[in-house]
Amino acid sequence: MSALMQVVDGEIEILLGDDCSTDNTRSEIMSIIYRFPEKIKYFRREKNIGGSENLRDLLRKARGDYIAHLDGDDFWFPGKLKSQINFLKTNLQCTACYTNAWVVSEDLRPMGLFNNKIKTIFDIEYLLVEGNFLNHSSLVYRGSYRAHVSKMSSQLLDYGIHLELAGKGFLGYVDSAFVAYRHGSSQSIIRSSTDQIRLLYLYALKDVFDRELASQAVRQISVANFWARIVKDAIPKSRLSWAYHWGKELQRIFPSGIYQVLFLGLIQGCVMFSLAVIRRILSKAIGVEQVRIFNRR
Repeated sequence: MSALMQVVDGEIEILLGDDCSTDNTRSEIMSIIYRFPEKIKYFRREKNIGGSENLRDLLRKARGDYIAHLDGDDFWFPGKLKSQINFLKTNLQCTACYTNAWVVSEDLRPMGLFNNKIKTIFDIEYLLVEGNFLNHSSLVYRGSYRAHVSKMSSQLLDYGIHLELAGKGFLGYVDSAFVAYRHGSSQSIIRSSTDQIRLLYLYALKDVFDRELASQAVRQISVANFWARIVKDAIPKSRLSWAYHWGKELQRIFPSGIYQVLFLGLIQGCVMFSLAVIRRILSKAIGVEQVRIFNRR
């Protein structure tokens, strides 16, 4: 329904891909289509084809001058599309535009903001260094790049899509929370396949490196930052074997100069963990309730 509430200078085409859902999704969609038959195109899969192929098929069918992605468990706030389309019309060097998002629980309880301190316009190297801080359901890009996304050879991880678009030009960011992102939703692949997502993340990095779209220094920093996040997550839970596994994966995928990168990431991860602990202690000591930032930079 949130897509139907968007107002833009033109027509909105809504494509719904139902990947063989087994709940009451179909009946809910049909009730909405009955009310707005001229705006919605519904594609029901008779068998599960996976999220990536579902998205590819929708992109092949899309005809808009701009393409927006919206995951099934998220929703938009009014003014989102108009704000981003205006941004892209003004900033012709940008291939895509993103916004901030409110993070909510599955029952819509507010939990915090998706990120903070993002540049208004940035390039692929900034995205590599900072990691996947962009919300997929906030994405709007020029329709002329739909084929570049749909023809990506790998599984369509959101970070891979962001990097693909960043490889064609600059990315833009509107610092307003126009999206509600459901954290830990039962429909989320991130909740059920976290390590698979991490592996796809690494292959997205490798694809960019193989195409020589980043300097050697940026390559090392991006891999070190990934390893630092692994270290930070492993320390409080004593997941040494899990961290060792990812260290071996990094050696396998990025063998050149990896030991220096692992050392730097180890130090960085320990610092990140220490800062997180200090921030939590100070927050409790001061007694001031702050807005939680899920992707703090």
